[in-house]
Amino acid sequence: MSGAYGNRFLDTGYLQSYEQTVRKIFKDPEQAAGYFSGIDADIKGRYLKTFLPARDVLGRAARRGLQFFPYDPFLEAIPIGAPREVAALDPASFPLTLRFDITGSDRATESIEITLKEPVSEADAEWLRQELAALSLERVPRTESPPPADAFSCPVAVHRFSRWFGAYLGIVAEARPEARDRFVNMLGERLDGFFPQLERTLGNAASLGKFAGIKKPLPVEKALRKGENPTGRFNPYGPLHDDAWRTTAECGRVAAILLFAPEKSDPFDWDYMKVAEWLETFFDSPQAAGVRKERAYHQVLYGPANERQDALRRLEGEPSGRLLRLLVRLVEAEGEGSSLREEAAKILSRQEAPERRGVFLRIAERQSPPELLRLAEETLADYPEEEVVQALLGLWRNKKLEWNSRYPARDAARKIAEEDPALRPRIEEGLREE
Repeated sequence: MSGAYGNRFLDTGYLQSYEQTVRKIFKDPEQAAGYFSGIDADIKGRYLKTFLPARDVLGRAARRGLQFFPYDPFLEAIPIGAPREVAALDPASFPLTLRFDITGSDRATESIEITLKEPVSEADAEWLRQELAALSLERVPRTESPPPADAFSCPVAVHRFSRWFGAYLGIVAEARPEARDRFVNMLGERLDGFFPQLERTLGNAASLGKFAGIKKPLPVEKALRKGENPTGRFNPYGPLHDDAWRTTAECGRVAAILLFAPEKSDPFDWDYMKVAEWLETFFDSPQAAGVRKERAYHQVLYGPANERQDALRRLEGEPSGRLLRLLVRLVEAEGEGSSLREEAAKILSRQEAPERRGVFLRIAERQSPPELLRLAEETLADYPEEEVVQALLGLWRNKKLEWNSRYPARDAARKIAEEDPALRPRIEEGLREE
């Protein structure tokens, strides 16, 4: 069988993640549990040897001129694969949490997240990446004895229970006692800020049924899993028994869970998506929206191929010159056959901006790439100009092109002729040459 071990470690200035894939045959679950328990003790022991050097790195970085905030778990991290990627970040979007890959071997994936107050240069980003890479847990000698029992406090979680619902916030990470208090206070302050509004909407059975569709609620405290301590280790499913209903919203590394415990006879037709979307609004802010936008830009430029197109779609409604520059860059630079290029061209064709004329005119004049010709022709129909007409007629006369590229050019030219009498004779003459 194969499995995986993963853990995160929170400190006031950073979060360190470690993930290791294990391929091993175990004779029974007990043997597997013992094996992974040994890995857990080893990795925790290694971390205890690195958190002080990590603080030293951040101190030297500050003396170098880099500006940090204490690590903010509510900000979604932007992965930095190479130092050059920092140059593409919008200075106005800071503070940002950046995630640096510090993988130390082929068997494990490691990263460190830090919250930067201001932009950094490419040279500073490379220096920081190298310094953080030296903190890889894979590079620390294996520990011979388990860490002390009090080395780590309970992972970070807070909860508030009303009669009919519970709210539970937490971070899946280990924290030493002195670091844990800061994050518990952060979560508690955020939860205290919106819990009264939760009570106003969900605080009685009638409003709960009207808003969420839960018709037969039971008091949530009676649904606590046996032996469960909601102030103990963070449970990403919440502290209630398995029959409880729950919906989750995520904000950066923080998971927010609403918990309900209806009667078993209550049909499972409640509007959990509506409740989840409502829960997300309590974490939204101009800063969070700015981080989402910045992450989307980063995904388009540097993200995995399967994420880039969706990220570009999320940016379409953003009215800015930055988006237009990105669209032009993608349309003119991406290789032929690129689905991202086609998506960028579609979005550009819907923009009310002068840039789109120049891009699509160049495509029509080059008569390439073929997959964008029809879109170029349909877009250029909005520009009754001699230069545009010449390009469209050139496409129409090129009999080597597929019909689905030639005939839209003819139709676009006819549309211009109908709208501009001055160009009509030139267009009719060009079409007769066929």
